[in-house]
Amino acid sequence: MHLIQIHNAIGSINSLFYRIGVWHRGDNPTVKEIRLKFAYCIQFVLFLISSVVGAITNERIEASIFLAQISIAAAVLGIKFLFLIWKQHKILDLLNRVCVFTVLNDDDYNLYKEKLKGFMKFVLVFLITVAVIGFSGAVILLFLGTERTFFLEIAFPMDYRSNEFAFWAATIFIVTSYSMATIGIFFTIIIWYLLLVCSLRYEVLENGLRYMGRRSEQRKFKLHDDFLEDLKSSHDSYIHIMNLFESDWYNQPQSTKKNVVIFGEYLKRPKKLLVGKLYPLTLETFTKILNSAYSMFNILKSFQ
Repeated sequence: MHLIQIHNAIGSINSLFYRIGVWHRGDNPTVKEIRLKFAYCIQFVLFLISSVVGAITNERIEASIFLAQISIAAAVLGIKFLFLIWKQHKILDLLNRVCVFTVLNDDDYNLYKEKLKGFMKFVLVFLITVAVIGFSGAVILLFLGTERTFFLEIAFPMDYRSNEFAFWAATIFIVTSYSMATIGIFFTIIIWYLLLVCSLRYEVLENGLRYMGRRSEQRKFKLHDDFLEDLKSSHDSYIHIMNLFESDWYNQPQSTKKNVVIFGEYLKRPKKLLVGKLYPLTLETFTKILNSAYSMFNILKSFQ
């Protein structure tokens, strides 16, 4: 038996959230912690307003389209950031419920470790890419050329092209906003991690159902009890019904066979993930999102 815990990298991300004040320690946040959280939210809102106003007032159509795309991305990251701040306990509870479990089979454990290792390599490359691109756009490009300009031509209340103080104030504002957007990206990684662990747990449960009730020769007298215990521990899974009937159900007593039939009927019920408790996460919904995104891309491209 192998105990699976939350990965160290995810634990480090959680520790970062505590250190910078996005999450609070204890059951309820203090007044100081609440003020810091509101400051984060206000910063995100101000950047969103700056990018939207910049997209409206910019005279160059290419820059307006680019800022409009940045505004959409900022709005999505802002929503994630709000969930991250105000849904702390639910996120931690979900991580503990999904990512802490036991694996009985050595092959399943090795499969889990290999896929998780590949995922962490991808996350490392992704974070390095985001850091290099973001730092280059937010800091390095500021010092290239003679004209004072930004990679993001956002709206700012002061003229940063002619005023030294306004230029550095705008620089700090952009760098701070980018840092907060990075926090939203960290939350995205946690979501990816949860989805990966869910899919891997389904694979483990699939194998568990397939070999349910099969034990070594030394434990043949406990086959019936083991089968019932495995069936009880698997009742929350959404594994395909065929994996159930690949198990050793036909060598069980008649009462156990009836339980298998009932469990099989339960598995036939459709299972759907709801997005925002409104839209089902299905292939049809995904296709509609892709079509809408492609249509929007064509509309924006037609303005060039």
